[in-house]
Amino acid sequence: MNTELAKMLSVKQVSEIVGLSVPTIYRMVNDGRFPPGHLIAERSRRWRSDDVAEWLDFKTATASGCDAFGSPWGDAEKVPRNA
Repeated sequence: MNTELAKMLSVKQVSEIVGLSVPTIYRMVNDGRFPPGHLIAERSRRWRSDDVAEWLDFKTATASGCDAFGSPWGDAEKVPRNA
């Protein structure tokens, strides 16, 4: 078991890391093309740093993108843009 805790990232931090705008991240979450993150309070969503790193690894390993090979987040919940 991994005892190291993943850092929880805000959507702004995720945006800076992956180089996508905040609206694009939420659009990709709703389309099942980005990890949905975790609702930690009524209006506060955070992403685990290792989930974001896994997504980046997946995107760089598949030159034609997630859609060509199926996204591991295909059944992601719909996320309101203000969450």
